[in-house]
Amino acid sequence: KIEAGKIEFYYESFDVRLLIEEIAATIKHLMEKNDNKLVIDFEGDIGDLHSDMVKVRQALFNLLSNAAKFTQDGEIRIHARKLDPSMGDWVEISVSDTGIGMSQDQLEKLFQPFVQADASTTRKYGGTGLGLYITRRYCELLGGELQVNSKPNEGSTFTVRLPVKMDESALNEAESFQMPLPDPEAKRKGDISDETERRGKISKILVVDDDPMVQDLMTRQYQKEGFEVHCASDGKIAVQMAGDLRPDLITLDIMMPNKNGWMTLVSLKEDVDLAKIPVVVVSSVGSEQIVHAMGADEFVSKPIDWTLLLAHTRNLLRMPASTES
Repeated sequence: KIEAGKIEFYYESFDVRLLIEEIAATIKHLMEKNDNKLVIDFEGDIGDLHSDMVKVRQALFNLLSNAAKFTQDGEIRIHARKLDPSMGDWVEISVSDTGIGMSQDQLEKLFQPFVQADASTTRKYGGTGLGLYITRRYCELLGGELQVNSKPNEGSTFTVRLPVKMDESALNEAESFQMPLPDPEAKRKGDISDETERRGKISKILVVDDDPMVQDLMTRQYQKEGFEVHCASDGKIAVQMAGDLRPDLITLDIMMPNKNGWMTLVSLKEDVDLAKIPVVVVSSVGSEQIVHAMGADEFVSKPIDWTLLLAHTRNLLRMPASTES
């Protein structure tokens, strides 16, 4: 969707407290990786938001995953409250950490697309420079804002403020939004070519993604390589299909309605019969460090590098590499 420059929005009412508790349960393994403690603080009755739940979930997950990545043996706190009526009908959610923090120079670069705050941070922690840009734009397009306060070696606080219900002008702006495209030189190498020799045993692949276009693309690419492909549009269906089909490999998107990719991954790994099935996360959200911490085997970012995806697939299925260039 980023490559196509199109983002769709779906508005519904949802319980803020339940959403945060769901995200916290999903990200538990990531917190444990760096020995961090997650604290959730609800101030009073927050109630419902009428917004795009998937976009809000992604924004909060991006903030929490960043906090977990840049904090070691520290505390990460989520504080949620409904603002005083005199300030308008707003919900405020802050994510604070005791991590490495940022200087003023780094803060000025923070929300630029495809730019990291610091080159040394990129080398040590990885990342594409898109996560916080997407998070801030989602907040703005949902009628709200994202603010940050930070000091080097003292930690950071990111604060999301969203209207309880979006007005008509904000809805119109969101619908017309287009994501920026990456530099053409950074685009993927190209689609994989057909194999000249097919394998005797047909391996089954379960593609889990809520976007029909992605399902179609991945099905055609994998079928060209001789795989049997099945698709699931959300996590709940995916876990059921995995139990019935026992696929040889699962590709998993993260941002999905109902049951997101992280929750799906947890369900798969907690099932004794499904835990050993290799999982490749294919998503615009995440990094190799995060997906490995959550229990997945490999990570391929969107736009999809088909050569890389096929290479991971072959390696996880113990198949010989293609000899075609």
